Amino acid sequence: MSKDKTKISKNRYFKIGDIGIILMTIAIIIGVTWNTFAQGTGEPTLKVTTENGVYLYSMNEYGTYAFPGPLGDTIINISEKGADVLDSPCPDKLCVQSPPLTAPGMWNACLPNVIFLTIIADDTSQYEETLDEISF
Repeated sequence: MSKDKTKISKNRYFKIGDIGIILMTIAIIIGVTWNTFAQGTGEPTLKVTTENGVYLYSMNEYGTYAFPGPLGDTIINISEKGADVLDSPCPDKLCVQSPPLTAPGMWNACLPNVIFLTIIADDTSQYEETLDEISF
């Protein structure tokens, strides 16, 4: 009989490449988690993204706002309880049933009406409108 050339090695040690891949995967997971749950240091701000643009509202200035979308107006309220969707013309009203947004990183979306809300706490100066080459 001839020797089997497809013999499986019983060496169960990790090789350098395996350790590198494992460490890189752990680093990516930590980085994504840190970026997702980082609280930020600035004043909490509600960022509302619609088809018409991006709107920023301080979480300390209470009020009710309407944002037009393809289906109609989505009504958002900022109060001491947080930012909440009061009403939207979407069929399932999942955005209305969601709890209020109270901390940076929390978000809510009305997908049928193309409206996305999130609370940010970073420096909001990057969202100020400026002209660039594409604006002309």
